[in-house]
Amino acid sequence: MDDRYALKTSQLTFPMDVLNTVYATSAYSHSKTNLVKISYTTNNVFSDGYSTQLVSISGNTTTGYKDSLIVGV
Repeated sequence: MDDRYALKTSQLTFPMDVLNTVYATSAYSHSKTNLVKISYTTNNVFSDGYSTQLVSISGNTTTGYKDSLIVGV
């Protein structure tokens, strides 16, 4: 991407209950210790608010997740 044309950059996030569920699986067993150390209020990206970056999500760790996020332009 040519950053000369970038007007805004953002990140998205998932509901904390989904993150906790995913990180409880064996695939993330080494990373779950990092997750318990953060919250949205202490995270340097989301500490100023995350409601417009929080995806709507459905699914589970067995069949997978599907998420969506409406972004205004």
